[in-house]
Amino acid sequence: MDHASTDEGKSDYFEIGKVLGTGGQGTTYLATDKRTGQQTVLKQIYCSGLQETNKAIEEAMMLSRLKHRHVVSYNEVFLGSDLTKGNYVGIVMEFCSGGDLYQMLCRQRSKKKPISVRRVKMWILQLCEALKYLHSQKVIHRDVKPMNVLLDAEGDLKIADFGLARHGVTQSKLAMTQCGTPGYESPEVQMGHGYDFKTDIWGLGCVVCDMATLKFMHERPGSLATQVQVDPKAIVKVIQPVMDLYGPDIHSLLSSMLQPDPKKRPSAAEIVEYKFLK
Repeated sequence: MDHASTDEGKSDYFEIGKVLGTGGQGTTYLATDKRTGQQTVLKQIYCSGLQETNKAIEEAMMLSRLKHRHVVSYNEVFLGSDLTKGNYVGIVMEFCSGGDLYQMLCRQRSKKKPISVRRVKMWILQLCEALKYLHSQKVIHRDVKPMNVLLDAEGDLKIADFGLARHGVTQSKLAMTQCGTPGYESPEVQMGHGYDFKTDIWGLGCVVCDMATLKFMHERPGSLATQVQVDPKAIVKVIQPVMDLYGPDIHSLLSSMLQPDPKKRPSAAEIVEYKFLK
C-alpha cells in the first residue's frame, strides 16, 4: 500500500471521525478504512500551490518507506480535496489505541505513583531503538516530546510526527518551533546554531526526565535549554529526584543526554547497547 495516488476517489475510502490534533501542518483525524473496517489516522496537509503539494507528497513518500516497530507507520499517501478548504495531501497512518505518552503520564501523576523502574528502562530502550533507526535513515525528528510518543494496545511506545517538519513542508521551520511546545528544544536549536541527530537525544532526555519525575518540561520555570546556558548545573537540580527513585544508572544516562554540548551526548546507537537497560 506504500504508494502515492492522485486518485481523488481515494478519500472516499475513509470515514472521518473525531479530530485528534490540529497543527501548523493541517488536521489529524481518527478515521475508519472502509475497505478493511480498521481504525486508522488520517492527516490532511493543506498546501498552497503545486510546489508545496509536490514537496509534501515527496516527504510523505519518503516517510512511508520507514518501517520500524517503534515508529508509527505511514501506510498511504494520496491527493484529496475539500470543498471549502481546497486540495490537501492525505497521509494515512497507523492508529495507536493507547493515546500519547503525555496523557499517560498525566494519568500516572494523578495516581501519585511513580512509573516502575522496569517500565522506564523498557521505554528508554524502545525510544532509542526508534531514534537509532530514524537516524540511520538520515531522518532527524526535531520534535521529540511526550505528545509525539504514542502507546499501542500493549503499552509499547512508538515515535510519531517525525520528519514532517524536517524540510519544513509548510511555511517555515520557524513557525513550527514557535507553535511547538516550549521546553523541549535543545540549546543548539534554541540558539539558532546548526544541529544534527544529537538534538533528538536532548529531546529524549527531556522525555525521560518527564517520565521519571512526572513533571513536564513546560511546567518548569523557563526552559531547560535556557537555564543550562546560564548555569551548567541547572540539570543537576532538575534530575536530582531521579537518583532516589531510579538509581545511578538511569540518573547518569539522563545527565549525559542533557549535556548542553551535543558532542558530549551519546548517540541512540550507543544507548541501545547499555547493559543496564536490557
